[in-house]
Amino acid sequence: MEFTQRKMEDILFHEKDGEELFIKGIGFHNFNYIRPIYTFRVQSFHTLHIVLEGSGTLKVEDKVYSVKKGDMFYIPPDTNLCYYPDDKFLWKYVWIKFEGEMAHSYGEKFGFKNTNLKPCKDFINVYHMFKRIFDAKDNNIPIGYYDVVSLFYKLLDINTTYNKTTSPTLCESVMTYIDCHLTDSYLSLEKICEYFNISHSYLCKIFKNEKNITAKNYIVTSRINLATKLLISSDLRINEIAYSVGFSDEIHFMKTFKKIMGVTPSEYKKGNIG
Repeated sequence: MEFTQRKMEDILFHEKDGEELFIKGIGFHNFNYIRPIYTFRVQSFHTLHIVLEGSGTLKVEDKVYSVKKGDMFYIPPDTNLCYYPDDKFLWKYVWIKFEGEMAHSYGEKFGFKNTNLKPCKDFINVYHMFKRIFDAKDNNIPIGYYDVVSLFYKLLDINTTYNKTTSPTLCESVMTYIDCHLTDSYLSLEKICEYFNISHSYLCKIFKNEKNITAKNYIVTSRINLATKLLISSDLRINEIAYSVGFSDEIHFMKTFKKIMGVTPSEYKKGNIG
């Protein structure tokens, strides 16, 4: 299913006592299928929203904001709010719900000290970070609590407004892109070069200079690392894991796995479970 074509989907977690920050869940909502919120309401938790498509209006207390694709907005608890889409551009958005003793400070770290709305930095990569989570869920790959915590902190790192002295290098941006597309079988060096508008030789050069590894090797080793996690944490068959980490051929996956890990996928699973 195309990411933004779903109706709505939530991934929720049971609360942990004593946590300074607890992620209650993440979700995707589509105003083609859910009702707009025209009247003020309050909530008992913090939420962060990122608009993927469409536009509309956000009201927080006495403030009124025009919201569009690529915007991010934050709603603290016990705050009067309502939001609704434009009739012709019904918006679709993802959200993160969180609580904890330090939750308020995270709202400020995201840059929401004097406002509730700001552009989401590096929107394309953020879009694919969420897409990867929901694609995994669609493929019955277990989504752990710390998978979502990791997404939250990556989002914070991208959008933080302090202690950010340098922008990501091109190599780091490429690595983020690769990490977000590992499960896509069509991921290739050609696709990467096309996306970043660079040549194959330049892609090789930046990886060689900054990471002392080829981009191809980075893709392969990252996929195998993901496969090791699935072998331990899921009940997927070997061929299902191969497809889940972006391999289109089970035999090629098994050969690559043994070359890197020194054992077959089955042997690795037996050695780490039981």
